[in-house]
Amino acid sequence: MPADTLEDGTSMKQFKFSSGTSESEKKLQITSFLSTVKHLKEAGFFRASITKLSLFDRVIGGLCWCITSSGVAVDVDILFRENMDIGQKVILSESVVEACREMKCPYPLQANQISQCNDFGALLPVITFLCDAVIKWRMLTGDTTRIYSEMEFSSKGYTFPEENYNLEKSFLDKVLNRYTPNRVMRYSQDNWTGSREEEEARVQSCLLEYGEKFKRKKLSKDDEEKLNVVANATGGSSPGKGNRGGRLAGFEKEYARMQRLAEKEEEERAKTMESREKELLQQMSAVGGKGSKIKASGVAGIVAQNSDLIRSAAANLAKVEEDLHLGENNVEANSAKGLEMAHQRKVDALKKKIEAAKKEKENATKKVEALKKIFKDAKGALEDKVKYVKKVIAKTKELESMEGKAEFQEHLQTLKELIRLNETLKSKEKAFKAACVKQREVILQKKSEMEDSTSKSEDSKRLNEIDTMYDGVKKKYDKIRQLLAKKNQHISMVARQIDDVPTRTELIQYERRFVELYQQVDSKLEENRKYYDYYNTQQRIYQFLSKEAEMLQSINDTFLEGMRTKSNQKDFLEQMESLIGGIERTKESQEKMLGTVKGKFESNSKKHQKLVEKQRAYFKAVKDFQVACDKNEMLEEQLEELVG
Repeated sequence: MPADTLEDGTSMKQFKFSSGTSESEKKLQITSFLSTVKHLKEAGFFRASITKLSLFDRVIGGLCWCITSSGVAVDVDILFRENMDIGQKVILSESVVEACREMKCPYPLQANQISQCNDFGALLPVITFLCDAVIKWRMLTGDTTRIYSEMEFSSKGYTFPEENYNLEKSFLDKVLNRYTPNRVMRYSQDNWTGSREEEEARVQSCLLEYGEKFKRKKLSKDDEEKLNVVANATGGSSPGKGNRGGRLAGFEKEYARMQRLAEKEEEERAKTMESREKELLQQMSAVGGKGSKIKASGVAGIVAQNSDLIRSAAANLAKVEEDLHLGENNVEANSAKGLEMAHQRKVDALKKKIEAAKKEKENATKKVEALKKIFKDAKGALEDKVKYVKKVIAKTKELESMEGKAEFQEHLQTLKELIRLNETLKSKEKAFKAACVKQREVILQKKSEMEDSTSKSEDSKRLNEIDTMYDGVKKKYDKIRQLLAKKNQHISMVARQIDDVPTRTELIQYERRFVELYQQVDSKLEENRKYYDYYNTQQRIYQFLSKEAEMLQSINDTFLEGMRTKSNQKDFLEQMESLIGGIERTKESQEKMLGTVKGKFESNSKKHQKLVEKQRAYFKAVKDFQVACDKNEMLEEQLEELVG
């Protein structure tokens, strides 16, 4: 985390610390801010975690949210909005302070601490008090709120996901049925003898029944490049340039010949497959409808055919592996590094084919397992259908037996008449619909003819003139609208500029805040002056006491020596007398200074008393002048009434 961001991602640039703020004070403010955000999150105000917002929107927004969500009736209008100007912030701060007083918050809070949002130490206890109130209110009203929400949910007709299980199941059944194999053609399976060729034809016919046709394989770009490389190698080399080159050329020629033979065989196989496909298609008959879904017998046949395919693929894979081993042994017999490097590409290609064959085998086994599962499901469905058919046959037999009885002859006769009536009504309905369609076509033709005739008349000309006039008016309207939009933009810009200029109320708020700050600064100044005076007096006392202690120590040190002889005694006494004289002189000077200070204090107090008396006289004169002005106005009004 960078040094200019906090733990929650808040930038340090958002904190507006003064230049004289110490590091300890900054740390205290930051910790108070983080704990404030934590309390707001725990209470449910998750907007406090958005770091892109300003500190005022995060903290003061949470403060207003706590007041409105605490459940306490407060006769204060608290309207919080984003990106408020200074005047709106001041008004909101005063209303928040008043609301906290009405909520009996035990912690003092001032409006400037809220508007400036720089004293989180004072905001933290207030926010903790309000968050506790919100949590208590939520515990009291949580059950009723949940009951109301459940009632609203049920009254709107909403449902839970478990109730839509049947709809989802039907949708899944539709999707599953859509991708079931559909039989397009049908081939008779009575003339198969079981030989190898007939087995391959049987597999091909089964694939044709379900829409899978034979597609020729095209050579990839890599195979074509390899063939070109082999052709160039065979054409460019000659056997007379040494034994090694002759071996390599012979191997490449043999490989090219085998490749051509393989291509011829593949071409012949493709031709036979295509001819066999045409014959099988001629012998097949189309299934009615869009195709029949796979049945149990068909599934069993496909499983058997795929098992044959798996066996044939495994045999081909083993054959390819044997050919690969033989080729590797032949290469080792030639034992030349150049030959090995030339042959390595062919070996890699064959390995890739082997891996592809293995993957095909795995896919075929997976398909067989899936088809076995489908076979089991189809078998169960077939059994259910057989049971249903048996029930239908039993019911038809009962109906036939009932039909032979004389009791039901009348009912059968009426039923037959109703069926005939239904058929006649259906035929009449079809004829009526056909007549309605013809009549509708005639009416539409007449309508088009009438529209063509009216378009050529004078009304059409008037309509064209109205359209042109409408277009001209619309263009003028668009131009006026653009001009109005520009004017509105200019008006909004001027309004923003006017909002930036503080109003009279804002200036009054500024004055109040400045007075509060001046009072705080004045009190701090008086306190600091007292501390300075106390320090200076204590410093002077310390100096005097230290001098006194030094003097006593010197007297104590010189006392023994001075008392030994009479001459020393005289000197010692003279020194003491001089010392006492100096102390008396300093005492007199200090008393003089005290007298001068007292005189200055008395003169200043007299001046202050005179100024206070002058101020009182001034206020009295102003009051008398105001009273005289009121009397003058009253007398003028009376005079006007008398004159009038």
